[in-house]
Amino acid sequence: MASDDLINQVLGRGQYAIRSVLGRGGMATVYLARQASMDRDVAVKVMAAELADDEQFVARFEHEAQLIARLQHPHILPVIDFGREDKHIYIVMQLVRGGSLDDRLSRGPLTLPLAMRVASRVHFSSLGVSSPGPLAALADRCRRDG
Repeated sequence: MASDDLINQVLGRGQYAIRSVLGRGGMATVYLARQASMDRDVAVKVMAAELADDEQFVARFEHEAQLIARLQHPHILPVIDFGREDKHIYIVMQLVRGGSLDDRLSRGPLTLPLAMRVASRVHFSSLGVSSPGPLAALADRCRRDG
């Protein structure tokens, strides 16, 4: 199933109604979804279905979910849920609006003070996080902080 085929589908035993694509990476697609039980929008990161049979990729994706779920920091998105349905393996995170770091960089270079704030808050490479999902929220929170 192509990533766009999940739009208007539901994951998590009816919990997460997929509405649109927010972004794509090498391992996964991030969707805007509506969480029925909490009546709120969330971000759902779904691993590429063609990778679901690759135990190494699945282990890496699960490790990312577990690692992020253990972290508590104002600049790291909390994991709300993790699940599997058929070939769809997903992580549900808080939705942060405002664009990604890539979006911001496409408008031109960061000022030195902003670049220093962003760099001082990037802990992900040393933690083994495999995708830019958390970085999107990081950029938004850095903008709000100053």
